[in-house]
Amino acid sequence: MKRSRASALVLTAASLPVFGLCAGAGWLSALLGGLLAAGLLTALDRLPGERSLSEAADLGPAGIIAGGVLAIALVGLALWAGWRTGFAFRETAGHPLAVWLVLALAWAAARHGAETPARCAAVLLPLLAALYGAVLIFSLPELRLDWLRPRWSLRDVLRCWGYLLLPGAALCCAGRQSGALTRGAWVSALLAAAAAAVTGGLLSPALASEPNGFLTASRSVSLLGVMQRFEALISAARLMSGFCLCALLLAACRCLIGGLTPPRAGDRIFNVIPVVLIPLCIIRIPNLLRWSGLIAICSGLPAGILLCLGGKRNFQKNQKNT
Repeated sequence: MKRSRASALVLTAASLPVFGLCAGAGWLSALLGGLLAAGLLTALDRLPGERSLSEAADLGPAGIIAGGVLAIALVGLALWAGWRTGFAFRETAGHPLAVWLVLALAWAAARHGAETPARCAAVLLPLLAALYGAVLIFSLPELRLDWLRPRWSLRDVLRCWGYLLLPGAALCCAGRQSGALTRGAWVSALLAAAAAAVTGGLLSPALASEPNGFLTASRSVSLLGVMQRFEALISAARLMSGFCLCALLLAACRCLIGGLTPPRAGDRIFNVIPVVLIPLCIIRIPNLLRWSGLIAICSGLPAGILLCLGGKRNFQKNQKNT
């Protein structure tokens, strides 16, 4: 996978939490949470070098358990991301069929790993930059500075931190490029602060914290004094970014399954996922993001540590042999 495509995948996947979730927090909370997430992802990106967390299964039973639990957690996160994407347009908001279609398309793109989602992201990134950038730029003359006073809360910081850890699923993808996640994470932190500043500066801090704050703020953006229909464009951008996030999460799950099982068995297991997701799209699982994210962190960190320790052991063995 080319580094530019890998960076594009991280940025497009991060744009859903950046503009859909972090925008409701104050800009200082979004910035602090984003910087914390970027710092952690940078550290994790450097630990195993070019290796992925899917290789942790080769390090013994602990790696197999961590990889299996992480794969299940990634499916849960993908289901949550599909639900968030299903609310991109008001006409299909909350409809299970819309959620399943997004997940099915993401599954089809992720069947052979992250290469296809990365190519899709490379095409979609300029479109997302134009759509989100138009709102960010054209809203500047209308911002009220008294609504941009620094404010933060620990809860908002932690929420933004958790949301912006989602692109960290790229650590599980085989053939990943070291440094791509780092660049994407730092850019996402700055974009989260910008999105929160625009949302709060247009709507007021109280209204900005309501659901879909950035989408609501896009309705009041005007160009040369004429109101523009940016709402439909932002909904389309949310659909594209949600697809990329689902594809990244499922591609990471596919790589983990491939590291845990033989090739044919891995294909069979991954092919069952769309069937399993059908009833899950109908039944709303409470606190799905919270539990799936917590499980992913608690299994991903040990897998990264095992991978790092395994690399050091191999390095020491090579030194002794030479």
